[in-house]
Amino acid sequence: MKNFKLIYYMSCLFILSSCIRFSYSDGETSNSIISTIEYDVVKNYYVKNTVSDEYNGIHKIKDQTHFESLFAAAASMGEGGKPTEIDFDKHFVLAIIQPETNKEEKDLKININYQKDKVIIKLELIEGKELSHTYRPNTILILNKKYQYHNIEYHENKNSS
Repeated sequence: MKNFKLIYYMSCLFILSSCIRFSYSDGETSNSIISTIEYDVVKNYYVKNTVSDEYNGIHKIKDQTHFESLFAAAASMGEGGKPTEIDFDKHFVLAIIQPETNKEEKDLKININYQKDKVIIKLELIEGKELSHTYRPNTILILNKKYQYHNIEYHENKNSS
């Protein structure tokens, strides 16, 4: 009789445990876990004047030739004035080219995550005061090459201060 009760309780425990669905915050399952991706921001490059407005948006750049067709180095004096070097053997670039504007870029927040087979980029831009000239803002991000063939999901939020 003791063996029967033990087998009965073990069977019930097994059945109940097989019905449990592990869940995470907001009802997400283990298939939708999001992990953060490390990245670097490229400094001291500008969008070439020959690049048309049709290129506004996000671009995956996998080699130096493609990169140089869109951007040129903008070296400046002082510390941090040298353009960022990009090793396309280990990395690829996500370039976000904005439309021409006369508003300064006051603050930029970037969040890059990986979920299943896609890279999710959230960019929050806070615009500042009006400038006396126009320019074409851009954000260039260096990511590990292992993500270069994944789909890109891009979200942008632009606010004025």
